[in-house]
Amino acid sequence: MTDRLEIMDGFRERLQRAMDVRGYSQYDTACATTLSRQAITQILAPETCHRARRMGPKLYQLTQLAAGLRVDPGWLAFGSGNPPEALK
Repeated sequence: MTDRLEIMDGFRERLQRAMDVRGYSQYDTACATTLSRQAITQILAPETCHRARRMGPKLYQLTQLAAGLRVDPGWLAFGSGNPPEALK
């Protein structure tokens, strides 16, 4: 269970970093994807939803976030690949 939580913590940090690089708020991120602002909030602060903390984002959420933020999906999910600064 600890490994999965560490992966989620890394994912949240990378998501926030990508949002910061693009200058996006949660609302801007929601507009750039088809996800709701509430979904973005839940992904970034999953302590409000224990299931999300265990499971992480769904694949469709990950792909929409990567496309909307213009980042490498592998980087967003696992930290491998190009960081958002390299894809400006």
